[in-house]
Amino acid sequence: MKILSFGFYDDFSSFFYDIEKANKGDYHHISSHLSGFLGYKGKKKSCLLFSRNKNVYDHLDSCLVFHRDEKYFSKNRSKYLKSASRYYDHFKEKIKEIEPDVVLISGDSKIPSKVLSLICKENAIKCFYFEQGPFRTTMIDPVGVNAFSSIAKNWDIDTGNSEKELVEKIQSFIKRKKNQRKKRKFWLRGLDFCLNLPLLNLLIPLDLREQNIIDVILDRLKLSIQKKTNKENPAKVSKEVLLALQVPHDANLIIHSPNYKNHAQILEETIRGLPLGWKVLVREHPLYKNGYESELYNIINQNKDVVLDQNLAAIDSIDRVDAIIVNNSMLGVESLLSNKLILALGNSYYMDVVTKVKDADEIRLALEENNILILKRLTFMYNFCYNYLFDGHFRDISAELPLAILDYLKGCED
Repeated sequence: MKILSFGFYDDFSSFFYDIEKANKGDYHHISSHLSGFLGYKGKKKSCLLFSRNKNVYDHLDSCLVFHRDEKYFSKNRSKYLKSASRYYDHFKEKIKEIEPDVVLISGDSKIPSKVLSLICKENAIKCFYFEQGPFRTTMIDPVGVNAFSSIAKNWDIDTGNSEKELVEKIQSFIKRKKNQRKKRKFWLRGLDFCLNLPLLNLLIPLDLREQNIIDVILDRLKLSIQKKTNKENPAKVSKEVLLALQVPHDANLIIHSPNYKNHAQILEETIRGLPLGWKVLVREHPLYKNGYESELYNIINQNKDVVLDQNLAAIDSIDRVDAIIVNNSMLGVESLLSNKLILALGNSYYMDVVTKVKDADEIRLALEENNILILKRLTFMYNFCYNYLFDGHFRDISAELPLAILDYLKGCED
């Protein structure tokens, strides 16, 4: 089978190289970043940073959706369109050269991913979307990732298992033995940051630019000093709702959040929706502690009914509270086994088995009614774990994961 894959960084490249080694046919990998290109051990590889073109294709405007809500999008639209156009020419050239049977695409929302997906549709080539899953798993989907995943609408309602059997089997999957992680060469990712230094970043397409590592370190230190609250987790004296924050500025907040564009807005609406006597326990994403907008921390510090949870493990936070509110974060699916009410403000692949709300009035009503769809949640989770997810994380050392993915791809060819 001839395969073309696209990824971003060096850890993506390591994963796709594992698939190349397991595959018997031709394989070509395209990286967006230098770390991905240098980190790919296969011979047939290329990098979008090295692509050049003078063409601009207006029909690629639909591929810019990830950046449309940016403050200076109108000013930068032409630059984004030029980036999309250079990717379009690069991808088309490689597809013409390789004639792949299958294309593997990392994500489905950023400009390179959208452009490659569009080309696959234009040329009637099967493409599959890659994303990391919960519980140290991997997702490969023919439709998309996040709220666009096929599992959102396509799962078997009748599993033939009792509620008790479902719980036992799901817990068995979650608690299974995990693979060892690969050792990552962080100097490769460091090269990406170095290329974002002033003047050097002019060599990088606007959509691929990021903060350099010095700014990241300084920002985190500054945030730790300025925004860290003195609140600790007090003893629980009233009903609490856990508000799970997620990665800021990612696709779930940009593409799949129709009602809110930042976490401060979500927290304000949650507070307005609290029934009398309820409190909010705010849980930050573990990689972004003290890393959200200043407004969020101001709200936390000024409101006696809000506590910032920085110390507890996720499962401890879930066990402590009476209900859980997410926008569309992974903690939502991790909470499905709990016998707790789960409210979702945004769109996700699990939104049909939780309570969908959009504003303070709907939050208050849902908390008061406390309608938990436990059997439906368990049925979804069983299908999700055993019929959809691939066992093993893309950063794991695993001979089985690439083989399982190849078997799935070949099965889709039949």
